[in-house]
Amino acid sequence: MGVSNVFCAEGTPDDEAWAGALTLIASLWPGLAVVGYESGDDLDTALRHGFAAIGPLRVWLQAG
Repeated sequence: MGVSNVFCAEGTPDDEAWAGALTLIASLWPGLAVVGYESGDDLDTALRHGFAAIGPLRVWLQAG
């Protein structure tokens, strides 16, 4: 399961949005690995919720 572009309503703490999303994912797909990509403050939030940084993200493009 992939998590990206986590947004929340104004006034809702980022940690609350992440906790809710991860709780829902765990209830719908128990035992499934969860991956994502974040940077900056968003990465810090993901790390607080048990994620581990495993490397830099690289995006490739072939102009065509």
